[in-house]
Amino acid sequence: AEPDAPIRVRISSDSVEETSLRNPSDIAILVLATGRKAWLLRATLRSLSRLDGLDPSGVLVTQAFPGEASRLVVQGEFKLTWAGPTSTGTSGESASSRRRLTPDAKAFWNFREAAPPGLQLHRSLELAERYFNSERYRQLLVLEEGQFFSLDMLWYFIQLEPAMQRDPSLWCASAWNEYGLAAFVADPTAVLRTDWFSVVAWSVPLDVLRNYLLPTWSEDREAWKPWLRQLFRSEGKQCLFPELPRVALASAECLRKQNGPSVPGNSPEDLLAPFRLQNAPVTAAPSTCSDEDVHLQRLSALSIVSGALSVNIGDASRLGADNYRDYFLWRWPGKQGMFYSRPLSSVSELEAYLGYELVSMAPESKAMSGHGYGRQALGEAPVRLIIQNPGSKTDSGERAGPGHKVPTKSDSWRDVAAYFGFSPSEPHGMYHGVLRIWWRNLILYLVVDPESPLLIATEDYQKKGRWLRAFSRDFKSPQVSSSDFAEQMADITLPPQKPVPPGASIGSAPMGESCANHCESRGQVCVDADLTAVATCAAPLTMVFQCKGCDATATDAAFPGQNRDTGRCAAGLPAPEAPSGSGLMAGDCAKRSARIRRLCICRLPATQVRKKAGSPSVLLLSPGRRFARETPKAAVAAIPEASALRIGAVQAALDKTSQGAVELSRFALPVFPGQKPSSLLLQSAGQILVLVLAPKGSLLKRALGALQNVTGIQPGQVLVAHPFSDTPDIKSLIQTMGFHSLQLSSWTRSTSSHHVYPAGYKDALQGAVDLAKSIKANSVLVLDGGLHVSRDLLTFFGQLLPVLLNDASLWCISAWNDNGLAPYVADATVVMRTDWFSGVAWLSTVDMLTQEVLPKWSASWQSHLRQIFARRGLQCLVPEVSRAVPDAGAVATAAGSASAELPASQDFILKGSPVCNSDWVDLGSVERLHQENYLELFFEDWPGEGLLHAKPLPSLRPLSDGRANSGGPYVLAFKNKDYDHDDTWKAVATFFGLWQEPWIRCSYLGVLRLRWRNAVLFLVPASSPLAAISGNFLSSDFPALPALVFNATRKSLNSVHWNANFVLEPILFYSLTPPMLLPAGGEVRAAPGPGQDCFHTCRSRGLACLDEDLPFMNSCATLNSVLTCSACEPGQDPQLPAQVMDPGSDYHRLCRFNVGSVKQHCGARSETLRRVCTCRRGVIDAGGSLSLFSASTLDVDSEDTEVAPDSLLEGDSPLEFLHEELKEQREKDPTPAFARDLETQPGDLSILVIASGHRPEDLEQSLKSLARLPGYNPERVLVSQNRPEISSERVAKTMFNVSWVLLEQESSVHFEAAVTEHHRAAIKHALNSHFPSARSLLVIEEDMEAAPDMLWFFAQLEPLLHKEQELWCVAAWNDNGIAPYAVDLTGLIRTDAFAGGLAWMLSAELFRAELLPRWPKTDWVRFLQNQGKAMGRQCVVPEISRVRHVGRLTGKDEAGAPVTAAARDAATFFAAEGPKACDLRHAVSGLDRETYFRDMVSGLRNAKLLQDLSELPALVAEPLSEVAKIAQWQKLTHYRMHFESRSPQPTPEAWAKLASFFRLSQASPPRGLYKGVLRIRWGATSVLFLVASTSSLAAAAEVSVQSAALDLQ
Repeated sequence: AEPDAPIRVRISSDSVEETSLRNPSDIAILVLATGRKAWLLRATLRSLSRLDGLDPSGVLVTQAFPGEASRLVVQGEFKLTWAGPTSTGTSGESASSRRRLTPDAKAFWNFREAAPPGLQLHRSLELAERYFNSERYRQLLVLEEGQFFSLDMLWYFIQLEPAMQRDPSLWCASAWNEYGLAAFVADPTAVLRTDWFSVVAWSVPLDVLRNYLLPTWSEDREAWKPWLRQLFRSEGKQCLFPELPRVALASAECLRKQNGPSVPGNSPEDLLAPFRLQNAPVTAAPSTCSDEDVHLQRLSALSIVSGALSVNIGDASRLGADNYRDYFLWRWPGKQGMFYSRPLSSVSELEAYLGYELVSMAPESKAMSGHGYGRQALGEAPVRLIIQNPGSKTDSGERAGPGHKVPTKSDSWRDVAAYFGFSPSEPHGMYHGVLRIWWRNLILYLVVDPESPLLIATEDYQKKGRWLRAFSRDFKSPQVSSSDFAEQMADITLPPQKPVPPGASIGSAPMGESCANHCESRGQVCVDADLTAVATCAAPLTMVFQCKGCDATATDAAFPGQNRDTGRCAAGLPAPEAPSGSGLMAGDCAKRSARIRRLCICRLPATQVRKKAGSPSVLLLSPGRRFARETPKAAVAAIPEASALRIGAVQAALDKTSQGAVELSRFALPVFPGQKPSSLLLQSAGQILVLVLAPKGSLLKRALGALQNVTGIQPGQVLVAHPFSDTPDIKSLIQTMGFHSLQLSSWTRSTSSHHVYPAGYKDALQGAVDLAKSIKANSVLVLDGGLHVSRDLLTFFGQLLPVLLNDASLWCISAWNDNGLAPYVADATVVMRTDWFSGVAWLSTVDMLTQEVLPKWSASWQSHLRQIFARRGLQCLVPEVSRAVPDAGAVATAAGSASAELPASQDFILKGSPVCNSDWVDLGSVERLHQENYLELFFEDWPGEGLLHAKPLPSLRPLSDGRANSGGPYVLAFKNKDYDHDDTWKAVATFFGLWQEPWIRCSYLGVLRLRWRNAVLFLVPASSPLAAISGNFLSSDFPALPALVFNATRKSLNSVHWNANFVLEPILFYSLTPPMLLPAGGEVRAAPGPGQDCFHTCRSRGLACLDEDLPFMNSCATLNSVLTCSACEPGQDPQLPAQVMDPGSDYHRLCRFNVGSVKQHCGARSETLRRVCTCRRGVIDAGGSLSLFSASTLDVDSEDTEVAPDSLLEGDSPLEFLHEELKEQREKDPTPAFARDLETQPGDLSILVIASGHRPEDLEQSLKSLARLPGYNPERVLVSQNRPEISSERVAKTMFNVSWVLLEQESSVHFEAAVTEHHRAAIKHALNSHFPSARSLLVIEEDMEAAPDMLWFFAQLEPLLHKEQELWCVAAWNDNGIAPYAVDLTGLIRTDAFAGGLAWMLSAELFRAELLPRWPKTDWVRFLQNQGKAMGRQCVVPEISRVRHVGRLTGKDEAGAPVTAAARDAATFFAAEGPKACDLRHAVSGLDRETYFRDMVSGLRNAKLLQDLSELPALVAEPLSEVAKIAQWQKLTHYRMHFESRSPQPTPEAWAKLASFFRLSQASPPRGLYKGVLRIRWGATSVLFLVASTSSLAAAAEVSVQSAALDLQ
C-alpha cells in the first residue's frame, strides 16, 4: 500500500447490511503497572499519550502492588482510570470506574491485595472485560509498564480488526516483532502471521477474551505465557505481528552489568552485535529478570520502530488464513513468495549474500557475480535455508498438525539463535515452521521445521518445472545442521560479518558533516539504530578508517567516527539513561563536529525501495537512543583516557606505541655473509645417512633437486628408495648424482596405494640401517619426496646430533614444527623438546632404529611410535622455524591416507609454514637441550620467557583486544582431561589456527609454547602435570615422570598461583572471533599506492615481507583497519588482499581478500590494486642482508616515495656489500665464446633510463636487474628524471653509481604531454651531451625488469640498425609473447609496427636527423608508429620477451584497460631464470630483408589451409628435449588461416575480434604483423599464419583465398 494514503477501516456490525467506520479511539487499552517504578510508568504513559487517535477514556491502568507515586502519575498527571491496591489494603477504584461497575463487583475485591505478575494479568483482564463492556470496543490492547510506542500503533491495530473479526483462526495481534533487529526489517506495510504468541503489546478480541480465554484460564496463573501459547497452537490458531515493530522497551535494566567476572554475551561487543549475538545467561542480569526479559531488552535496544503518524498497511483481507498462505507462498508482490526462493546448501553460501557495497537500483546493474551473490539488487529472488531437526515429526512418525514440534534448547536451536541474534529459548514468530526476514537485499525464508507444509508445497511447486526446471522430480532441498552455524562462527579463516539493512551502504561523511546530511546528499536516509549497531571498536568502524587506536566511549555524540587531529577513532557516546555497564550506545544521525569524520550507514530512499520491494516512505525511529531512568537526567561525564582506552586486536597490532622493540631470545650470533660452517660441524653432519623416500617418480626429481642446495651434503651419504619399476631415466638420474639406490618391490605393486606405503617405508628403513652400518654412519635422516627443505637442513641436524647421542630421554629429531605457522615463528636458533612425533623429516640413531623402531613397526607407524615412546617418557627435538615443510600429498601419503588431499584447515597450515632461508644457522650451545638443562630453561632460564615468569590470563579478551601483544610471557590454562586424546582441544586449536586433532602437537608435557606477537604464550591444558591444581602431580598417566619434573612443577605452581578461576572452558574459545595473527614485530601496512608490491612497502620501513605471513591477515577486518573500503568481497589473485584503485571503474575503492588455492606473493603488484602487507622484522646480519624463513627473494633495504633511504647511507645495509654482490654476479659469467668477435659488446651500449621521479621502488628494481647482467657497464647508463624527487635521485646516484639528470617540466603540463616531452628532452640530452659519440641509443622505462641475456640480445642485433635502412628499431618486448606462443629463445620476428615500450633501440643518427626535429607534443608512441608505417620500416622483436613490467603508471595501455594489460603481462612468458647469453647468430642471419621475405613466402606456400576454427589442431605440449631439437621455423608444421580485411592492416574493430579469440594484444595498430601476416607458434612443433585477405605477402606467395577468409564476426 501507499503508506500515506487515507485510512478507512470498515467492519461489519451485527446487521449484515450495515458496516461501521472504525477509528483508533475504538480500541480498549489496558496498561499493567507494578506500582514500584513510577518513573518507568510515567515514561510509558507519556509515550502512550502521544499516539495518534488516542482517547484517554479508553485507557485503564491496573497496578499490582501498592504504590502511591504510581497512582498519582496515572490519576494526577495523565487523568486516566486507575485500579489497584492501596497501602491500607483497600481497593483504590476511581470514580469513573464506579460508574461502570457495580459496587460489589468481584474484580474490585481482587485488587485489595498485591499480586504477582500472572495473577495481576488475570484479574486485570477480568476487570477490563467488565470495564469495556460496550459495543464500541471490539478488541483489548494489553500494554505494560516500561514500553515505548510508535505514533501509528493504534492505526496499525485498528486496520487489523476486520481480519481478526472475519477469521476465527486469528486470536491475537502484536505490535512486536520477535526478530525485529534493524538489519532484518524494512517494510512497515508488511504484516505476518505466526503460531507464536508475543507478550509485548498484544491485542485480543473482547469476544475471545470473554467467551473463551477467561473461562479456561489456567489454574497455574504464573505459567500463563506457555499455557496461552500451547492452548492456541494446539487448536491451530495464530497471531499477527508487523515486520516493522510498533513498540519497544523503555528500559534496559536487565542488561545492567553485575559485580563479579564478566559474563560472555554481556560485553559491549556482544550487546551491540546484531549478528552472531551471544545471549547472556540469567546470572548476567538482576535477579528479577528472566532470560526472556534479557533477550527482549537487548533486541529492543537494537531495533527500529515506525515514526509516522499513520501507515496504511493495505487490504487486511490478505491476512486471512487462506489468502495469507497464498501470499506467503506465491502472491507476495514482486515474486517475493516462498515458491520463488532459491535453496541454499550451507551457512557459507548464506553469508556470501552479505556485503557492504552500494546497491544499484537500475535494472541494467543487477549483475550477479559467481552464483548470484555479492552485488545483489533489491527485489531479486528470495532464498531459503532449511535447518535440520530430527524432532520435526510426532512420535507416531506422522506429520505434526498445527502444533507441530519445533526445535528447543535440546535441539541446538541456541546455535542458530546465536548466529542470527534471536531468542535462545525457542524459535519465535514462525509461520508453520518458517521465519521470513530480510537478509541484506534479499528475503530469507528460514525453515526451522523441515516437515513444514510450506516447504513441502514449495518443493512440489518447483519440481513441477514451473520455475526451477533444472530440479529433478525427486529433488529435495538441502538442509543445514545447527552445528554448521557454530562452526561458521568459530572458523578463524572467516571474518565476522554483520548484516546491514536492505540497500544500505557504509562509508564516511566529509569532515564536520552529519550522517543525516551526508546520506541525504547521496539520496539516502540515515537511521539512528543503524549507527547504534556499529558503535563498537571493530569493523565496520575499523574498516572505513585507519584508526591509530580506538576508544570504546566518546564524549561527543558525533561518533562512531575518527578524530582527524589525533587519528583516533571512538565507538560512540553511551545511550543517555542507559544502565551502567550495559554497553548500549547512542547513534545520532544529526550530530556533527568540526574535526570529526563520522561513520555513516545510509539506507536507500524509500521511493526506490518501494519500487523494488514494496517498502514505503516512512520515518524510522530508534528506541535504543533513550531510556527511562529513576534518577534525574544528568550530563554524561567525560571518561578518563586510561579507562576509556580499549584498543581492538587490529588496532593494537597497528599501533606502534603498543609494539615496542622485539627482543628475540637468540642463543647465538647471526652468521656473517660468506662464513662457512666449522669443520667439526660438517664432520658431525657427515655421520648422517639421508634416506629419500620416493614411491612416486613425480616426487623424486623435486626431492633430489632440493638436496643439491643443502649445505654440506655429500652424494655418498644419500640413499634413494624408489619403486623397482621406475623408468631407466630415473635410475640413471640417481646414478649420475652419485646417490645410493634402493629399489623396492613392495612399491611396485601399486605406488598409489596407501596400504603399500607403510610396508615399503619399513623396507626402506631397514635398507638405510644396513647401509649406515656399512659406511659407519650413526644416524638416519628420513625425508619424504614431497618436502620443501631448507639449505641448512643438514647443519641443523649435525648440531643437534650430539645431544641425541648423549641424552637417553631423547629418541628423535624432527625438522618440521607442526605449529610453525608464520605468525608463530621468529627465532631460527630456538629448538624445543616435545612429546610429539610428527613422522616428517625425522632423524633417529641407528641403534634406536635397530633395537626399538623396526621391531615395533606397524601399518599405523606414526601414531604407534608416538604412543610407545611417549608412555616411556622419551621425547624429540623440533625447531621453532621449520627446516622442512611437507605438502598436502606428502602428509596424506605418510599418514597412510587413501586420498592425497587434506582438509582445507590443514592445507592452510602447511601453506602458511615457512622454512629457514639461510645457508646455515648457528644454534649456539646445544647443551641447553639436555633434559635437566631444558627443564630449567623452560621454567626459568629462558631469557625473559620462562614459564615461571608467565602471567596467567583469566580470559581470552587480552588476546583478542591486543592487551597481550607484549609484556609477556603469558599462560592460558583450559580444561582438558587428557591432552593427547581429549577432543576439547579442537576448540582451542580452532581459535589459534592450529592442528585440531586431540594430541597437542609439539607440546612439552602437554604445554604448548607459542610466540604471540611480541610476547610468548603458554597454552596449558588442565591435564598437563605442569598445570595440576590439586597437587596430585604424579598421576597414572605419567608413571615414568622424573622427580625433577615433580619438583619443577611444584615450584611453578607456587610461583604462578594458579587457581580454578584461571582455567577456561574450551567452549569459550568458540565465543570470540579469533584475532588476527601477526609475527613478532609485525605490522600491517598498506602500500603507498597502486602498482607497488609488499617487498618495497615493507623495506621502506626497515622491515621485510614473507609470503607465508600474508594468509593470516587475509580478511575484511584487516583491510578495513588500514583502508577506507567501499565494500569487501572475495577474489582470487596473488596480490590480494588489496583495494581496487581505478577511479573509472565501478569497483573503485572496493577491497578484496584472497580465496581459493591461489598463493599470495610479496612481489605481486598491479597498477589498479593497492596492496595490504604484513611486514616483519628480519635478522640483519653483518653484511646488511635480511635473513628470513622462506624462499622469497629479499633485496637490500630501500625507502618509499616519501622517505629518503637514509639508512642506506648510515651503514644499516652497506652499499659496498650491494655493489660487490652485483659485481660478483656479473664477473662469474665469462664472455661466451660466440660473442668474442661481435661488432658490439654489451658494455658498448648507451642506455637511457626514463624515470618519473615518484616511483623509486620501480627504478631500484629496474636498475638492479640491469646491474646484474653480464657485460653491464654503469658508466654507459644515464637516468633522466622529470620531477625533483630526492628518493629516485639517491637510488640512481648513491645505490647504483650511475649518471643522473633532472629535466624538470612545468607541473601544469598534461600528463601525456609531459611524458612525451620528457622522452624528447631525455633523448636529446643523452645524444648531444652525455653520449655524443653513440651510434645507437637503448631506451628503457623505469617499470621494467630485464631478462638475464637482455644486454647480449641488444648487442647482437645493434649492427642491423646500420646495415639495412628498412630495419629501424629493435625491441625486447613481444606483445604477442604469451606463454602458449613462446617457445624458442633464439626466435626473432620482423614486424611492421613500432614495437617500442619497455626497452627499445634506435640508431642515434635517425634520432638526430629525423625524429627529434619532428617530435610531437603528445603521444610519442603513436608518432613513431606512424613514422615507421609511412616510411615502410620494420622492427625486430624476440619470440620470448627479454623484459617484463614491474608496474603500470597510467591507463594508457592497450584499449585503455590497465587491468587487462596487467593480466597480459602476467601471461607473457619471461625467462627470468634463462641463460646469461643466448647465441642469436643463426637467427640474425635470417633477418635480412630478402631472406626473411623468402622464408615467409615459403612457409605460406607449404602451410595447410584451415577454413574453420574447428580445424585448428590441439595445442599439445612437447618435452623440452624435443623442443630443443626444433629451433628453425622451416622445420615446423605450418598452418594458415585467412580472415577478411579491407586493407593490409585490419581495422581496430576487426582486429579486436581476432585478437580476442587468440588471446593476442588488441592494441591498434596490430602488433607483430609482417605485410599483413601474423606468424605465431602453435604448440611446440607447429606454426600458425593468420593472413589478412589483402596481405601483400599472401599475394606474393600466391595463396590468397578470398572464399576461405573467415568473417571476423
